Amino acid sequence: MAVERIKQKEGWHDRRHKYYVGYGHRLLKSDTFNHDISEEFADSLLRKDLLQKMQRVRTIWKGFSSS
Repeated sequence: MAVERIKQKEGWHDRRHKYYVGYGHRLLKSDTFNHDISEEFADSLLRKDLLQKMQRVRTIWKGFSSS
């Protein structure tokens, strides 16, 4: 599964990683959390980030296929 593979490759991002949290989520000004998150929350955040990126890829891919 992609999520487990990403977790293995990314590893856990703690305070030493300043701009990233959990499994590679880049902290945004709009985020209402910090590095003190649970593994469960980090997992859901990773899945949410992946879905957003997949939607972007699909949008870009549609643009290429309609040319």
